Amino acid sequence: MTEHNSKQNAYYIIYLIRCLLNGRQPTEERLGRMDMHELYATAAAHSVSAVTAQALHKAGISDPNFDKARSMALYHSVLYGAERSAILEELERRGIWYLPLKGLELSALYPKEYLREMLDNDILIDPERRGEVREVMEELGFTAGKYGEIYHDTYSKPPVLCFEMHTRLFDEFAPGRLGSYYSTEKISRIVKGGGCRRRFSDEDFYIYITAHEWEHFTAGGAGLRALLDCYLFDRAKGDKLDREYISRELKKMGIGEFEHTRRSAAEKIFTPGRGKTLTPEERRLLDKYLAAVNTCGTYDERVKSDIEQSSRLRYILRQLFPPMGHIERSVGFVKKCHALYPVGVVYRWVRAVFFRRELLKVNVENLTEK
Repeated sequence: MTEHNSKQNAYYIIYLIRCLLNGRQPTEERLGRMDMHELYATAAAHSVSAVTAQALHKAGISDPNFDKARSMALYHSVLYGAERSAILEELERRGIWYLPLKGLELSALYPKEYLREMLDNDILIDPERRGEVREVMEELGFTAGKYGEIYHDTYSKPPVLCFEMHTRLFDEFAPGRLGSYYSTEKISRIVKGGGCRRRFSDEDFYIYITAHEWEHFTAGGAGLRALLDCYLFDRAKGDKLDREYISRELKKMGIGEFEHTRRSAAEKIFTPGRGKTLTPEERRLLDKYLAAVNTCGTYDERVKSDIEQSSRLRYILRQLFPPMGHIERSVGFVKKCHALYPVGVVYRWVRAVFFRRELLKVNVENLTEK
């Protein structure tokens, strides 16, 4: 599929979802122009195949790939729901506080909860009881993957289950100012929600999902699902939000302009009616969302942002001599022996020159840009 076709299919998907959300019927003329095979490939790449399938179903269109996607989404939702209930029940029994994150809260805003596709379930837990949470997961038949290495532990269970149990909201080495903003004291913003469950205010939840989306946008891409999440949340909660507070907090992370442009673009593309022309900035942002499968394209945005929020010199020094915690995760043998830090640094340089030239090129171009 060419880049042009992929982009055109993304616009078809936006159109179909817009019809679904607003109770409208797609036109026969527009449906007739869609190549279902290519449409499905694009929808799957953006993690919106189930909600697109629902839109086609409502329009009376049956396609094997889309029908299977919708059925599998329902199956996964039921499977995850049963396991999640068992996990949370055990956390409650042990008195361990927890907070479901991201998609677990956003799915309730979709026409049907199972239409919001998720590869895993993310739950923030009491970091001081990380070991007990591992006991809970293993007693329920899960296998620990990476444990204690980063800010979340991964647990899997056949056939498709994956839970990430977070001890903090962002890694300390997250891009821009996210790591410092979401330092451990930010957990004080989480309030009781009943039993051991914790929750964000709507404002802090929106700030969190925006920061999380920006991290993906700058690192590896955030596709149509992220824009749809934004639109549905704003449609459900927007009128009641304290926008001044949100703006003030996003400014601290340097992502206020991103949020405003993203929210405006999402509102325009998913709201029916004419006269909602995208501004040049919104158009550029949308193009980047539609090309989210191109990692180098969005890595460029991350480099630009990191340079803007520090300086060229500080960025160069951080890339050449990263903090110990960062290089431990980048180069496995350094985690086993900190004395090998100098060797790890040289190893990263060699790896960049010989095996990651495209990413190196992006760095050089941004550092030499005037």
